[in-house]
Amino acid sequence: MRELMIVNPYHGYFDESGTHDSSDVVAVVGYLSTYESWNRWEEEWDSIVAHYAVTDFHMNKFEGRFDEFNWKRYWFWPWADETRKRLIERVTTICQQRTIIGLGCALVREQYEKVLTEKIQGDLRHPYYFCMYACLNMLLNLGPHWTTESGQIERRIDSIKPVDFLFDQKPGKFRFGDSRITWEARAQDFFQKIKSGLDPNGETLRSLTFGDRRTYPQLRAADLITYETAKMARQLWKEPERPIRKSMEVLKKDYNLLITFPTDRQMRNFVRIIETAVDAMSRGASDEEQEAVIRELQKKLE
Repeated sequence: MRELMIVNPYHGYFDESGTHDSSDVVAVVGYLSTYESWNRWEEEWDSIVAHYAVTDFHMNKFEGRFDEFNWKRYWFWPWADETRKRLIERVTTICQQRTIIGLGCALVREQYEKVLTEKIQGDLRHPYYFCMYACLNMLLNLGPHWTTESGQIERRIDSIKPVDFLFDQKPGKFRFGDSRITWEARAQDFFQKIKSGLDPNGETLRSLTFGDRRTYPQLRAADLITYETAKMARQLWKEPERPIRKSMEVLKKDYNLLITFPTDRQMRNFVRIIETAVDAMSRGASDEEQEAVIRELQKKLE
């Protein structure tokens, strides 16, 4: 068995889906767990993919039967339906069992764009940042507003605070006002603003960095849950009568998923928070005053 590839002890691994302009659904989703559990996840994941002769499990390729999941390239390993079912059941099971909680947000792009005002259209026009905000906000409010019957998830989350996040690298730049800026630079700045405004003592949020799936295999777990969440969001939007996918049924077992599919009201509340911050900056308010304004508005909107 190859040597484990964990380089730094991150607690949360997150991925995104649908950030290109042609996508109708945007999602940011990931898992939180302990360093020890991520080690066990990696050992089990490696064993599973080796058994099925898979070198790089990618949910989009698996579903689309691309590359190594194309049976024409693997004449010695017929990708029959039963084989595919066993593989997806095993990888979804360890993602569910070896993590504390899955956090995520998925929304329909056109619905988000309708609620944006001119004041923030240029700066936060991309729904990626709303989804990122939703994930961090849910984590910050886990316990006071979202609880589980046993309290087990809350206690396990407390054991890893403050949380270090690793997000999947996203190449390229996007327009930010009159400039073009990398996704990572904007996300870092956004993370720090949320941390300063909602967690000024750093009790829950510690750091955000970026990496690739080859160096950090745990991002494959994030890829899997992100794919399923985006699928579910699209289904709720277009085909709400369809039953939930079997893979998502496995992932949500024991109710350790906290995923939001925001309503218009929730998105409008987010816009109000950002507008308030923009107004404070425009009139030259100090950083402390800006943070106080955001915290006060956040309380009113909860």
